[in-house]
Amino acid sequence: MSVQTLLPTMDDDVQDDKKETAASATTRTVPTIEWRRVIKQPFDSVWDKEALNNGMAATYLGRGKILCIGGESAPLSALCSFDISTIFDTNTLQHFVVEQVGDVPPRLSWGQVCTYGNRIYSWGGICRPEECWWDDMYTAKLEEGKRLAPAHNRSLKWKKLPKLVGTETPRARSSHVFLSMADGSDTLVLVGGGYWVRQRYTTPKVEMLNDVWTYSPSKNLWTQHETEGERDCSDIMSPRWGLTAQRINDHEILFFGGQDLAQSIWNDDTYILNVKTMRWRKIDCGGTPPSGRHGHSASLVGNQFIVIGGWGFDPLRPGESCYFNDVHALNLKTCVWQRIVTSDRHPTM
Repeated sequence: MSVQTLLPTMDDDVQDDKKETAASATTRTVPTIEWRRVIKQPFDSVWDKEALNNGMAATYLGRGKILCIGGESAPLSALCSFDISTIFDTNTLQHFVVEQVGDVPPRLSWGQVCTYGNRIYSWGGICRPEECWWDDMYTAKLEEGKRLAPAHNRSLKWKKLPKLVGTETPRARSSHVFLSMADGSDTLVLVGGGYWVRQRYTTPKVEMLNDVWTYSPSKNLWTQHETEGERDCSDIMSPRWGLTAQRINDHEILFFGGQDLAQSIWNDDTYILNVKTMRWRKIDCGGTPPSGRHGHSASLVGNQFIVIGGWGFDPLRPGESCYFNDVHALNLKTCVWQRIVTSDRHPTM
């Protein structure tokens, strides 16, 4: 499936249809969603002490199970990263801590994890309070064929993959995009992120990234790619971290938002990266897009790209920032954003 079937080519007919769709979006009944708060289940004592954390990495294991790794909170007033792994079962609404064995990844937050085949892969992140960024790849095998839970009776057996001598690898970072392409593609994709370097007597040196790397699980090999804009350089996504992305077909990834910390900019733009051609395209969307933000979540539900929450400039208080708890949906067929009305009971931010 090509991008034209998801985000239409902007010929005259489609432009007229898009304007009509955007206009009708303001007059038709706005869809609503109803939040349901999940009652906290009994946890291990370790989880109880670390329940209030953020910056976790998460990946869907299939059959309603979500694996969460790491994260951070401030139990003693200083941010501290965790090395805990948990599984949330959306069928039973239960959350349980997973035993970890082998080359367990260090305490990390704002790293990323993805599933490819019957394995999970974890890369990058920051270790706090030390403020050390990591560039190691860790992998663990899931239960063969079922994808219900990790193997070894609710345990993850981790393996740290060696870096091949004489090959290039990505620079350590956090708050990047790291996801898998279609099964059989032998391709994981890393985009963007950032880091900073503490300097004596001066403010930290901040580095935002927009580089693109692919990783071959079968070869344990990283490859950096030169990218270009589909029309010109304005189509290339600018450096940022805290962005989100979802694969929308076998060779294209949709990106939204993120922050350029070096320039104090929160982005509200939408891009597509074609992994086959390594070409970017900035998408001109209609409707009501989310305001600029980073640290939000994004999911693909049917033909809707759903964005929830995040952190950015407060639209009601110029010059100040705030957390968001709003919900927006981008229709991939019409390329129109719409704010979704939520029930009175919604997550606080």
